[in-house]
Amino acid sequence: MRHTVSIVLVCALVVLASLVSSQPARASATFTIVNVDGPGEGFNDPTAAAPVGGNSGTTIGQQRLNAFQHAADIWGNLVNSPVVIRVEAKFDPLSCSTNSAVLGSAGPKTVHRDFAGAPVSNTLYVQAQANSLFGGDLSPGQNDISATFSSNIGTPGCLQSSGWYYGLDANPPAGKIDFVSVLLHELGHGLGFLTLVDDGTGAKFSGLDDAFMLHLEDHTTGKAYPQMTNSERVAASINTGNLHWTGANVEAASGVLTAGRVGTHVRMFAPNPAQPGSSVSHWDTALSPNELMEPIYTGPLHDVGLALELFADLGWNVGPTLPEVTIVATDDSATEQGTTTGMFTVTRTGSTASALTVNYTLSGTATPGSDYFTLSGNVAILTGQSSAQIVVTPKDDAVVNEGDETVIVALTPNAAYTVGAQNSATVTITDNDIVAPDIIINSGPTVASGGAKNSTTAVFDFTSTDPSATFACSLDGAAFIACTSPKTYTKLKVGAHNFQVRATVNGITDPSPASFDWTVDTKAPNTAITSFPPALTNNPIATFTFTSTEAGGGYQCSLDGSLYADCSSGQFVSGALADGKHTFQVKAFDAAGNVDKSAAKARSWTVDTTRPITTITSKPADPTTSPNVSFRFTSEKKSTFQCSLDGGASTSCKSRQKYSGLFPGLHNFQVQATDAAGNVELTPAGYSWTQN
Repeated sequence: MRHTVSIVLVCALVVLASLVSSQPARASATFTIVNVDGPGEGFNDPTAAAPVGGNSGTTIGQQRLNAFQHAADIWGNLVNSPVVIRVEAKFDPLSCSTNSAVLGSAGPKTVHRDFAGAPVSNTLYVQAQANSLFGGDLSPGQNDISATFSSNIGTPGCLQSSGWYYGLDANPPAGKIDFVSVLLHELGHGLGFLTLVDDGTGAKFSGLDDAFMLHLEDHTTGKAYPQMTNSERVAASINTGNLHWTGANVEAASGVLTAGRVGTHVRMFAPNPAQPGSSVSHWDTALSPNELMEPIYTGPLHDVGLALELFADLGWNVGPTLPEVTIVATDDSATEQGTTTGMFTVTRTGSTASALTVNYTLSGTATPGSDYFTLSGNVAILTGQSSAQIVVTPKDDAVVNEGDETVIVALTPNAAYTVGAQNSATVTITDNDIVAPDIIINSGPTVASGGAKNSTTAVFDFTSTDPSATFACSLDGAAFIACTSPKTYTKLKVGAHNFQVRATVNGITDPSPASFDWTVDTKAPNTAITSFPPALTNNPIATFTFTSTEAGGGYQCSLDGSLYADCSSGQFVSGALADGKHTFQVKAFDAAGNVDKSAAKARSWTVDTTRPITTITSKPADPTTSPNVSFRFTSEKKSTFQCSLDGGASTSCKSRQKYSGLFPGLHNFQVQATDAAGNVELTPAGYSWTQN
């Protein structure tokens, strides 16, 4: 059985004015930024801005979003998760003065324990990590991380001479604060760089260990955080220099530090007196070189440093970035005449500290060994080099009318690197013998992905490299017959078809006819909505999934009667919807362009995010002599209630609640409603009276 606990917990990053003025195996995770700023503010600030430091945004809001995505991509390249990590973010005024400021604060929205894949039982894990370990979303519809950033930096009374720098190059002007560094820091907290222990009382959150505290040790007593009493944890949190991280991965990597470690233990931030929001959940400021996850901004830093090893200690699946390899044809033409070579260049990204062997496959119309000297299938990029060459050396054969031929080199994946988008290239070997005429099909039936078309007529336009060429055409394997361009076929049957055309000049016929394959499909698909919101919900984000009876096509969606528009294949996620009734429709179209004639049955639901209010309609007199009292109360239709007497535990109650046998003195009654949509009353209704 898994357990979920909702929390509100943030860790803050602070900047001191004196510091600002003095400073000039591959992982993959996807982050989604949930912008909760209002129009015209924060991430929606429309103020014009010039692109800076690789950030192409032209407004302040867009530059902030670009920087956020850049920071998210850095973390996404270091941690693994099959589940999208959702970060709700906003700009708000935070604590600030002329000399120091809170730059940002962030933390997890929810924690989980005892889910399938949890490394340690009865231990709390932040939602982003729990989802990663579980392999699915443990709290669908719930964002994983909440982050707030200071909107008043650089304004009067708040580090007035400073301000945010939104460049992506870690090169802010003197006095400016690098926003990407702050984003990386706060995302680190949301991903799990924090303890859930109450830093004032030392109490465990919900009485349970959290993944972070498992590796904390008071070096003075030798006790680990989980084994301490509450008072011992409070003492450890202010035992400056002696609160240590003891995770094996951090210990193994601690040699990078010249200060801030004791043996292989790395010091955690434990100031006396404690600093709520900073104590324990950061590296100590004594670390050198500076680390990203220290509590005070020390300058631009886009390397997460030892935080990655700490995440490995927490149980995250992490990994360094592998080099990416790409290929281009730096000399795309080779000839048999005079044996002029062609050349491919393979380039890698990242470190050149060691050699890298890149594998490739060969294809194309040229035959290895007869049209060109055989290639090995791999190329070594030497130490200190970022690229290497593959040379294509043609052979001057005696084949007549073979025409120009191609050599295609395609890079193949390997555990030592990843293959980029530019993963293949072509070199053409020009024949020096008599060349047969070539033919090109310029246009044919307009088909969608998958080669399907919903018309029973097909028209082909084709040309030859020789203007004097004559043509012969063939449909579906029939004998070639003389034809001219354009060639039209009508009343085609439903199903797969093949068209071929060849050219002849001076008795020499193209040995490789041009070919075109397509499918005639006139049947429309059927659409089905497979998941949708409940009829009444307090979640303003609506998610639908849907299917089609045919693959290879797409969908068009309509929300609340809007015009149909293309929507994601198989899923639709709305923005934040207003309270009230909403309607969603979807229709599928197939690869041939056939559209579902009747849209899938509309799904309607109601969004209600308004909290209920309870009214006490009947209550005892104040004062009263009776030890027996009765209350009546009302709220929204179908609401449920929780009642509490004299500060006791809340229990389920109906719209009438009685108490008897009360002792004389002051009494207090409170009742809190939860409406049918799940909204909980913000402040319980209450009543106090005296029994004489």
